[in-house]
Amino acid sequence: MTELDLLILTIYVITVIYVLYQMIDSLEAKTTIAFDRAAVQAQLEEREIASLVDLKFSLASRYDYSQPKTLSITVQNKSKHAAIYVDWDRCAFTDNKGQARRVIRITPDRRLEDLFQPQMSSTVTPGSSLGATVTAEDLLKPGANDTLEPKSPLVDPKKAPLNFALYIALRIANLEVETGGDRFYTIACPFRMSPVPWHDALPFNPKGSCHLVLDRIIPANQWHGSRRGWCGLEPCPRCLPHPLSHR
Repeated sequence: MTELDLLILTIYVITVIYVLYQMIDSLEAKTTIAFDRAAVQAQLEEREIASLVDLKFSLASRYDYSQPKTLSITVQNKSKHAAIYVDWDRCAFTDNKGQARRVIRITPDRRLEDLFQPQMSSTVTPGSSLGATVTAEDLLKPGANDTLEPKSPLVDPKKAPLNFALYIALRIANLEVETGGDRFYTIACPFRMSPVPWHDALPFNPKGSCHLVLDRIIPANQWHGSRRGWCGLEPCPRCLPHPLSHR
């Protein structure tokens, strides 16, 4: 190889690396949010109300760095003779730094002056469910028609991975008892925000294709060894284990 060939090869490699870098840099950064369902279930069972109430959240598989600004929660009343009240003013968002923030239930006509007023509790009658969208008070800014809209993400995605929680304040009243039947609970709903690897957004990402090919070579039930993925990462967050990796 002559010096000219070496120079051309070097320029070519540098150009390829630069193009790949620009491609990666242009990919939209995304995050994923995981809800710790097991932790909530453990709290409900410990307080002996798992048969009365259930809490669910609607989460996207992934978010852009500008989201999420809100959380969608469903409170299910599984009982036959108890009413469940959600006290929004006693709910709170917290993060792993211990900062507490007031929870605001989103309504179509909420205005700035409404923030200075107590929020009405929501009632969930026996056998029914309540769906609500909530955000943190400090994120609300005037939007169209002066109604309040969340303008920022709930948590700073640049600090991911990080943990945060929504504390839900509940009052459960036994409708079969005239007085003294109310019980108060605060349930911590933990979440973890994690960054999605940059290669996850590539159009030629091997997810979904690698295991289809490998199943034709070695049955999935015979795979063993390390957690190295077909893409070469260990552990791979998307691929199934590489069948030939036994280290």
